[in-house]
Amino acid sequence: MRQKIGYGLLIVSTIIWCGIFVVPFLDIDTAKSAGLATACFFVGEAAFYIGILLIGKEAWLKLKHYFSTKLKQAKDDEN
Repeated sequence: MRQKIGYGLLIVSTIIWCGIFVVPFLDIDTAKSAGLATACFFVGEAAFYIGILLIGKEAWLKLKHYFSTKLKQAKDDEN
């Protein structure tokens, strides 16, 4: 159960981070836009780190290995 909540928080943090790129297109004034983008940043970061703590070290290392191999593969395909 703890790992499911952790993975959920990682997904939520990604969605919140994507929200940062939507904020400039909203029809709100500059001060509110800056505040909303800042809030998205901090809430997204908090959700990410709490999610990492909840999934545990072993699961985090598996995720890290998975994405590092995908990144390396993409770099190799580029060349």
